[in-house]
Amino acid sequence: MTWRGVSLAILVLAVPATAGAQARWSGNIAVANYFFPDDDDVVQPTAYADRGPLHIEVRYNYEDTQATSVFAGWNFEFGTKVKLALTPIAGFVAGNTDGGIVGVKADLSWRRLEAYTEGEFVMPGDGQSRYLYNWSEFSVWVTDWLRGGVATQRTRTFRRFRSTREIEPGLLVGVAGSRIEGTFYYFNPGSDEHYFVASIGVSFGGG
Repeated sequence: MTWRGVSLAILVLAVPATAGAQARWSGNIAVANYFFPDDDDVVQPTAYADRGPLHIEVRYNYEDTQATSVFAGWNFEFGTKVKLALTPIAGFVAGNTDGGIVGVKADLSWRRLEAYTEGEFVMPGDGQSRYLYNWSEFSVWVTDWLRGGVATQRTRTFRRFRSTREIEPGLLVGVAGSRIEGTFYYFNPGSDEHYFVASIGVSFGGG
């Protein structure tokens, strides 16, 4: 069975598990625009939907440019004062890179501190080597709507725009409302390899 077949099977098996539940669909649609000083911009959209613990997600230009990835996962939540949201995911990518993916998304929060990471292990079936992708953020909510912090990224997607850094550091500033959140990132600050990312997301559904 191909990786695509495995991922579709996961979706088929997961959906009936929540079909009879009263939970409503909720989710988020986000678009990140990568601004490179000496090259064309790259747009990276992501959309996910949750119903109860079921998580479904689609990304484009994430594992590679002109590549689409699809995931199914399961949401777990722990704690009251210190809160941990954990979502293991599995799926596939098709396009300039083809293969299977396993990963996890995690969000840890305490008072006004928040740490978020999303990591995935990509196993291409087209002769490319396996690779670990990661995006991480650590931020402080100065107010209920304003945060600042740092971010790191490990990716092959945009390597042609810069040197082959394994991990890229960055700074972030974000604002959030009840349904809309925007964040501005500055990666590789102070170097010739710097670039900017502007992201905006809109949430839907929920209680």
